[in-house]
Amino acid sequence: RAPRTRPHHSCFYTLRPQMACSTLAVAQRSDWRRRGPLALPPPTTPPPPPGEHTVALVSTMCDNADSFDSFVCYYLALGFCRLYIYVDDAGDPVVGLASRYPSEKLRLHVRGERLRAEWEHLPSWGRLGVYSETEVQARQQLNCEHAMAQARRDSVGWLLHLDSDELLHLPLAGALEGRAAVNASRAELQRHLARLSALGALQFTYCNLEAVPEEEEVLDPFAAVTLFKNHPSRLDATANGCAAALAYWTEAPASGGQFFRFYSNGKSIVRVDPRVSAVASVHEWSLPKGMAERGYTNNGNLRDSPYIPHQRASLDASCSAAVLHFAVCSFAVFWRKRWAALGYASPNHRFRGVSGGIDQCANALALTERRGGGGARGGGRPP
Repeated sequence: RAPRTRPHHSCFYTLRPQMACSTLAVAQRSDWRRRGPLALPPPTTPPPPPGEHTVALVSTMCDNADSFDSFVCYYLALGFCRLYIYVDDAGDPVVGLASRYPSEKLRLHVRGERLRAEWEHLPSWGRLGVYSETEVQARQQLNCEHAMAQARRDSVGWLLHLDSDELLHLPLAGALEGRAAVNASRAELQRHLARLSALGALQFTYCNLEAVPEEEEVLDPFAAVTLFKNHPSRLDATANGCAAALAYWTEAPASGGQFFRFYSNGKSIVRVDPRVSAVASVHEWSLPKGMAERGYTNNGNLRDSPYIPHQRASLDASCSAAVLHFAVCSFAVFWRKRWAALGYASPNHRFRGVSGGIDQCANALALTERRGGGGARGGGRPP
């Protein structure tokens, strides 16, 4: 939870109305969603004009029906040409929601025997196949490679991998609102992709900002949450109020001494290129040997990573794009998350949450779940 007095110093980042929230508001009023069997079909989109950069999204989803429409409409409004959506549970309500969107825009894949058979032909199956039934991060990585093959067939230029609680944020200059903000966001995305192409980038790893919910219960965090912790690499501990703000979070009970409650190493967009086919993790792809410098980032902290490709990535601190991570924005979401399935009780260090803070609480719930017990309050999920 946020402090009682909303902070304004450099430790925090507040979305202005003309930013992601404005794009989301217009997207929520868009005609992409079919509201029933008698509804008009969604608008068709002509092929991108010559020279326009195309980008697609891949995301593995579970238990996010409340925010699914906001998520999908946001990316369609931003100008993404394809959404490759993978649903981890055939009984998830998201399956029905996804069917309301045009198949040329949203490609739905549901976990099952057919998808598993296709996984077996992917580059990382030998490394991840043994974990594919028990570890969601293994399935996420396989789904990324599966989507990459589709993106090549669809002649898409770039592929972004994000979770269902994450939005790509492109800050805008000027006081824009409504449709003007959406058009400006689409233009900003094109400028960003053009710049990556001019740099010769094969991959760009974005800083992630972590949501700070200011209410205990939020139905759709994309529409309600506007306050975020700034990325640690952007902080100046000597700035006025910064040290006190950091202490508020790092010294909180069960924080593990961490500012962020979840990851801070970002998420990546990758060029759809024949030389790039295998993922390295849910955060980045494996670049060809000798091409680590063609991976760019605006996360200065990656230079301190023990992972050598992180150390060799080219820093582009001028890029202000970021991933907004709306992680666990209500107690109900925290309670019903399948922490064991998400890897928090995994015996394998590749998939286990280890960063401290909320991860420690999630690990305790996951271990209880895996042992066959209930949740933290009375042994079960809320209604």
